[in-house]
Formats: sequence, structure tokens, C-alpha cells
Amino acid sequence: MVIFCGSEKAAERILANVTSFIEKKLFLKVNTDKTKILHACEETQFLGFAFTTRVSAKRRKEHPTWKFFPIVHKKKRLKLVESLRTTLDRRAKGGIDVVKRRLLLKLRGWCNYFEGAIPRSWMEDTDAWIRRRVRQLLWKQWKKPSKRKEEYTKRVKYVSIMDADGFSTNRYWNMARSQLLHRMLPNMVLEREGWVCIGTFARCASD
Repeated sequence: MVIFCGSEKAAERILANVTSFIEKKLFLKVNTDKTKILHACEETQFLGFAFTTRVSAKRRKEHPTWKFFPIVHKKKRLKLVESLRTTLDRRAKGGIDVVKRRLLLKLRGWCNYFEGAIPRSWMEDTDAWIRRRVRQLLWKQWKKPSKRKEEYTKRVKYVSIMDADGFSTNRYWNMARSQLLHRMLPNMVLEREGWVCIGTFARCASD
């Protein structure tokens, strides 16, 4: 649990009282290594959460008595990104459908756990990065120019000469942000084809 106090002195007094109650009345042992008095801030971590005062007026209005609001700790955000980097490896281990399923399960579980504590600006940046990883992965899997042209014409009616010139490039990460792939795989197409991102599931801390 987390107990919020008005001052460090009050925290010390409450910690002593709670420790006494738990050990003398409930006959349980308080882990002193994990029990600490800390300032509530974005550096403090509890079960993956940190605390912030920077939220939208709407969220503050919903909880007028709150001073601090939960937010996903930055270490957990970095850990998710590293995990997604592996999941969205452009080699697509197991095939595209398997990768798509892994992504869905990972993000759905993560967002359910951190519901309401996900920073909006970070989510938007990370979602843009996820979509770029997906475009890179698909471009890599459609290895041959003929396959890439086939996939393109499924989604775009007209193929220009400039578009056709791009079908043979092997610069996957650069191609993932090209006009060619954004025309071929805009956000709504990725969503329609079953690719999810954090925004698919999340309610943000700034909502």
C-alpha cells in the first residue's frame, strides 16, 4: 500500500503506528527494506506506478480532492518499448499473424494494468513508433518488388512511376516513414488489418 501524509514528520509517526499494529496485532512482519518514506513524484515507483501533479483540468475536476495522480513509471515505459522492439522484429518470427497476435495480447494486458495512468504525449509518440515498426516489418516480409507491388495495388488504386521505383529498396527503417508506405499503409488501414497500438486500449492520465 501507499499512505500519503502531509509532512515527513507525519509520515514517520504513521509508519511507526502502522508497523506496530501490523506486527503486534496482526502478528505479521513488515519488510523494512521495502518500506520507505519518499516524496510522491514521478521518480518514486510503486508496483510500476509513479505520481504526478501534471494532469488535465478534466481529470482534476473528476478528483477534486486528489493532489497526486498515478502515472506509469518511466522504467516501465522503457521496458515496454524494449519488449515491443523484440515483438515487432522485422523478421516476424512465426509469421505476420503470430506477431499481430502477440502485439495485441501484450498491449491489451499492459494497458489494462495501467489504465488511466498512461501519459498522453508519450502514448502518441510511442504509437507512431509502433506503426513505423509495423510498416518496416511488412515491407521486409514482402521481399520481392513484385510482391510489394501486389500488396500496394491491393490498397491503392493507382501506382505512379515514382511509387514503382520504391519497390526495390532495402532500407527498411527509412522506407517505413516514406510517403509510399504511408499512402499504402495509413493508420486506418493498419487498424483495419488488425494492428493495434496503445491508443487502441488506453485511457490516458491526461484525459
